[in-house]
Amino acid sequence: DEAVGAPPGTSGAAGGAGGMAAPPGDLPQALDVGATVGPPPTGAATVAVAPSSTAPSSALPQPRPTQAVPVPKGQPVSLVTPPAAQSLTLSPVDPGAGQTAVPPPAPVDPAGLGGVPSSTVAGASSLAPGTGASPISVPAAVGQAVQRPAGGSGRSERGPARAAATVCPPGRGLLMELIMPIGAEAPAASPPPDMVVQRVHLALNNVSMSNLEQKVSETRTMLSVEHLAWFGSYLVTKRISTQANFHQLYLAFVLKMETPELMMSILASVFHNVAILLSSPKITTSTSDRSLLKNLGSWLGQMTLARNKPILQRNLDMKELLCQGYETGRLIAVTPFVAKILEGGKDTRVFRPPNPWIMGLMGVMHELYDLDDLKMNIRFEIEVLCKHLGLKIDDVPKHGVLVHRLQPRKEKNPDFNVRAPASSGPAVDAAGGAAAGGAGAAPSAAAVASGTQSGASSAAGTPAVS
Repeated sequence: DEAVGAPPGTSGAAGGAGGMAAPPGDLPQALDVGATVGPPPTGAATVAVAPSSTAPSSALPQPRPTQAVPVPKGQPVSLVTPPAAQSLTLSPVDPGAGQTAVPPPAPVDPAGLGGVPSSTVAGASSLAPGTGASPISVPAAVGQAVQRPAGGSGRSERGPARAAATVCPPGRGLLMELIMPIGAEAPAASPPPDMVVQRVHLALNNVSMSNLEQKVSETRTMLSVEHLAWFGSYLVTKRISTQANFHQLYLAFVLKMETPELMMSILASVFHNVAILLSSPKITTSTSDRSLLKNLGSWLGQMTLARNKPILQRNLDMKELLCQGYETGRLIAVTPFVAKILEGGKDTRVFRPPNPWIMGLMGVMHELYDLDDLKMNIRFEIEVLCKHLGLKIDDVPKHGVLVHRLQPRKEKNPDFNVRAPASSGPAVDAAGGAAAGGAGAAPSAAAVASGTQSGASSAAGTPAVS
């Protein structure tokens, strides 16, 4: 009032201010949030808000003076508890409004996992007007501890969990569509005239390392391109599969021919005959069939791995072959076949340890080697292979491949030496006791008879013979 020149006690209306002093009996417009309004009892304490000592500017409205709010004596002042921390839900920006509207927060889920509320956070999916926000739900597994089996390595298993291993059904053979995915069809062969056939037979009967060049040139002039498939099939069925000692000679002969069509026809014939032998039900009982299969494996290893040429999985999956041989009781034929193939890479720079493909197959071999009651001839084939590759069987890592395969039936299985179940102890003891009792009964009867005879002799006055 002194600043604007008004006398003391006036409202300052001459200065043009719109603020008037409130009469003493009026209540204020805004009360303190935390104050509790009630009738003032006798001797109640009061909370007073002092008016500003200086007058406001004439351009601004003056606030109304606030009166004292009575608070009952002895009653505590209730304070409004601030709301709990909540996650905000942001709405998309409205271009017309010019500001972001923040709606009231969603209720908090007290049963959140790991202290994380299971609320929904909605973000602006697009800045275009009128486009709503797409909610992003927080997964329920957030903050939840991952349950791992006791004693596990903590690694996640690849693929779905496998069921418990079951026994392979009896009489099941090898599934050749898994072992040889693209099949093994015999190449179409047209034989040459009989005179040419006899001359080819004569040339191969007399071939040696000394006259190799001469016999190769003679054979090349006798055979045309359409007869190469027949010649490859003849080499595989009549020479290679039965004469393992001449594999090096025949391989040198084929390489000297320098005919790619002949090489392809020989490989096709080898895969075709391997499929026939593996599918034969007599492969576990016929020694001659297993010998043919073993010779073909040796030739295949020398023709491919020894020359740094791979055997494609679509042509022959050897790991699957070993696993199915384990399931169906054909390890007696499969193991020597695969061992002879891998033996072909013993002198190469590619297909020898630590080649991953070789070590994977050797890991399966190690698992087979550690099987209980496995026959010694199968273990011997694995040991010979390790010696050729410069490995120790205990140094080869195992990967648990056979654990997830069907278990074989060991009864009447040519791969295992099933021990005869020992008879129970009480039965043996009872039998022994019966035998002993029988043996002891005869002397007792003889003693009784001897005593009877002795008594009779004594009665007759004759000395008894003890």
